[in-house]
Amino acid sequence: RQSSGGVIVATASEPSIELSTDPSGDRPGIDLTRFLLTLPSTLTIDASCDSCSSPGLAASLPRVVSAFADAGWSDAVRPTLERTVEELVLIGWDDALDVSGAVERAPMLCHLREEYDPVIAAAHEASKENGELWSSLAKNVDWDKIVLPRVAVQLGVTAIVWGAEASVLTLASTYSSSDYDDGDYGGGDPLSGQLHLESLKKSIADGTGDGDQATYVNFLESEEENVIGELILMAMEGAREYLSETGTTAVGQAVGGHDDLRANELIRESVLNEAEDDDGGASNFLVLRGTPGEVLFDEFGASVAFDKVEVRGLDTLSAVDALDALGPQTLRNGLTFEQLSVTVDFNVTTGGGTAAAATKRLTFRAGARDASLTFAALLAIDLEELSSVELGGIQSISDVLPCALSHIQNATLTQLVMEAGGLDGFFAGGEFLPGDVSVVAADAFESLKEDVRRALPQIFGSAARDIINSVMGRYGSDSAACEWEKRTATESRNGPIEAAEISSDIIDFRDLLLPPEKALEYGGTGKLPYGDTFLTMYGMVDEKFRQGENSSDVSNESGASKINKLIGQYAEGQSGRSGSISLVDEDAPVDGNVTLALGPVEAAAKMAMWDVRLENVDSVGAPLELLRPVRHEPRRLNSTVSFGAVGSDKPLKLAAKVLASLTGGDENEVEITATVPRSTWTVDLEAALSEEHVMGLPLKYVDDVNCWLATIIPSLPSGIVSPSEQGRRRQQGMNNSSASHHYHNDN
Repeated sequence: RQSSGGVIVATASEPSIELSTDPSGDRPGIDLTRFLLTLPSTLTIDASCDSCSSPGLAASLPRVVSAFADAGWSDAVRPTLERTVEELVLIGWDDALDVSGAVERAPMLCHLREEYDPVIAAAHEASKENGELWSSLAKNVDWDKIVLPRVAVQLGVTAIVWGAEASVLTLASTYSSSDYDDGDYGGGDPLSGQLHLESLKKSIADGTGDGDQATYVNFLESEEENVIGELILMAMEGAREYLSETGTTAVGQAVGGHDDLRANELIRESVLNEAEDDDGGASNFLVLRGTPGEVLFDEFGASVAFDKVEVRGLDTLSAVDALDALGPQTLRNGLTFEQLSVTVDFNVTTGGGTAAAATKRLTFRAGARDASLTFAALLAIDLEELSSVELGGIQSISDVLPCALSHIQNATLTQLVMEAGGLDGFFAGGEFLPGDVSVVAADAFESLKEDVRRALPQIFGSAARDIINSVMGRYGSDSAACEWEKRTATESRNGPIEAAEISSDIIDFRDLLLPPEKALEYGGTGKLPYGDTFLTMYGMVDEKFRQGENSSDVSNESGASKINKLIGQYAEGQSGRSGSISLVDEDAPVDGNVTLALGPVEAAAKMAMWDVRLENVDSVGAPLELLRPVRHEPRRLNSTVSFGAVGSDKPLKLAAKVLASLTGGDENEVEITATVPRSTWTVDLEAALSEEHVMGLPLKYVDDVNCWLATIIPSLPSGIVSPSEQGRRRQQGMNNSSASHHYHNDN
């Protein structure tokens, strides 16, 4: 609201903006030499419902207006508003209005002057009637050259920030009011997308709908003879178990005071960045940076560019209910975080193109405690297309999700529920905005914070879910998400690699399966030349198999490994017996006739052997090491497996049924069993795998032994010799040299 006097003439003691004139030029007949705007000490804004259909909105609007008034928005914005109007008036006078031209034309419009022109005067009157009087004063303005002062941009940003915050607070206050009743609200029906998909598939099948009939990944059961479906189900089962397990890491104990979830360890290792926090300690958080050069707004010398998002607390999970298959293509996940905060940074530039150009940071921050997030999504992934993805397309864990989403025919977030035990304060400010603006935003939020907390399920279940669904649709059009290029000899994902470090196309198992520090220690490059997907999956599987059936570590304690569950399932499927592998079954016995000669006496004997089996193969225990890279050996893997684990009471057995009889004599059927109480098997395998062929292997063939054998280089180039072979050659040379030297001394 303006004061009744409008523009107030300044007194001599009041500050004002004065325009200087060029002393060497002519002074204009009329000029604006000073302009000052003084607003009343208290500005007010009112908001009320004239016709509102949303229950509770009529009561919410005054509460939000009162919250900003109590926070002191008037005192915070009044100086900026006064200064902005003054600056804009001066810009308009200098750059937008042709006052001198209007003075020159005035005699032609005035009846008292000899220069009066009736035609021009009539046109002028017509323009007044058409509301175009401003055109008589307006210059031919080049708007691209108009540069807004920083104070005007600050006022605009302040209005946007407060306006957006007021909208959220009004929405929260409305949702949390007793008048608002959303019925049986739950963030959406989690199976709504599944029902729509089934209806769509049915219409395509009967010819009434458009589109092609596709086979989608089934999260409940795999399609027959499709290895990708089987692998996905196995991965989901393993991931559910892995993510919900607990460990005893120091980080977890420091954050939550209890054993840390494996999910937190995985998030720290593969998702988060480590940096120093404000207190000088180590902090882990996710950083998503904007595209350089991409701006959200760029007009009148002012620009706004997204800088980055920092998400902290992703590794404070206290409960995980992941990958719960509600339908063939619908998954639901539940996550509970002890603490969660999001910081969004923008760069605001003012005075662009001038010597006064400056860029300042604009920051928004919000957080929650004991935040529980439940979300369900329809993910209709084309199984055939996904099966054709090559391993090279998912070399990095960060590539997996975009690649999978790029093959989604239909992706919809069907349910989103967010709840929090408490909310942290809201911050909007930084270098660009005055401190008073940030204080008002924080205080207004604080007064209605409890309304926001109670309304979180409704806000996320409606507006937030709609926004996320619009963003998810963008991935489907990214056809290059799974593409990959074979790295050159001088580059990798994590920096340059010297040409001398790469001798050939042969995969170095140390760089493939070991963390960078350990790979470097073992003689590899330590630069993740093959990405981190193989490393991550290998680490998860290895840790899972090294865990004992009683959750102990079989590498340090005696006991059976959890790998026995997988071995037992395979053995039962192969032989029909738990823990047994059939070598010769009953339907294909090994038999034959044998002639025995004992001096002058000959006798014909009949021999047969069947049901040959290896029993208790599911008794694996310590020591257990699978596919371990070897120090200084780029192509060698070592495996050590022990059977008959202590405490398992299941020694390894080789059993068979044997039939023996002499011609015309009795037939004797005997079962023979050889028992090995405890055994350790150690295998060293050296393999030269072609990187190009391995990374080019489609997922559909990952279970095809012949396809893996086809990735092996049949013969190594003459110049490539393994370190162990080099050692043997050096030793042989030393022996030859020693023998020659000794022979020389003897002569």
